[in-house]
Amino acid sequence: MSDTLISFINITTSTFKIQIVQHNYIKNVNVMHSLLNSTMNKDIVLIQESWIFKDNKITVLHSTFTTLLSSSSLDVKSQTVIFINKNRQNFVCTLRLNIFMNSDLQTITISINNSSEIVLLLNIYNEKSQEEDSDLWTVKRKLKDI
Repeated sequence: MSDTLISFINITTSTFKIQIVQHNYIKNVNVMHSLLNSTMNKDIVLIQESWIFKDNKITVLHSTFTTLLSSSSLDVKSQTVIFINKNRQNFVCTLRLNIFMNSDLQTITISINNSSEIVLLLNIYNEKSQEEDSDLWTVKRKLKDI
């Protein structure tokens, strides 16, 4: 694994608990494979700066996870990807392109089976704006739109 920080997050509500791993891969396919292999017991893996093939539609595949890659219709490569554990049957994740359509940000809703609870989860690559006169980072640029 790389020397970068891996975050482990637990989302807990009154009816469920979901384990999430977050990591910035610095576009390294070997590190992605290594992390996915080591986190097969987690529910969701969030990745920033993921390795994505030049067509912007293919990334690392893993037998344990369903891949959510959101910006294939954008001209810019996506900076984020989400992996959902296929073996977890107690919740459903839905990619929400209607909330954000941005290469630096992904949004999913997590719906718990037999519950009315829904969690909104954002996967953000927090990058400084590429525009000349802007010092805003992704979080400040995009989250104001919610």
